[in-house]
Amino acid sequence: MIGAATRVSRPHTFGGVPLSHCPYVRAVHQDEDHHSTYYAPATIKMAGSQLLPLELIDKCIGSRIHIIMKSDKEVVGTLLGFDDFVNMVLEDVTEYETTADGRRVTKLDQILLNGNNITMMVPGGEYPF
Repeated sequence: MIGAATRVSRPHTFGGVPLSHCPYVRAVHQDEDHHSTYYAPATIKMAGSQLLPLELIDKCIGSRIHIIMKSDKEVVGTLLGFDDFVNMVLEDVTEYETTADGRRVTKLDQILLNGNNITMMVPGGEYPF
């Protein structure tokens, strides 16, 4: 699936960055005036197939997942479920927090994470020691 098209004229930049340097944007058409039509994919390509972001999260249900939060916290747990806002319920959770005194580790049976505070998710990931 291809996302919405954006017609761009030379010098082909977005926010001052040349579009040729943006791996997620690709030119698919160039007319006689050297105007290119760029597309940003709306899906993630994996091994010849395409997967929507929420579908990727859905495939992680029942698996371990490493979540990096906006704060100085990281969470590793088993994903039980999530909603359209990517609020997540995890079990067998270990929370890692960076403090001035070092790293604090907290074990929790279950946790509900607010999707607004999630920066990145690593399916199958464990905390790097």
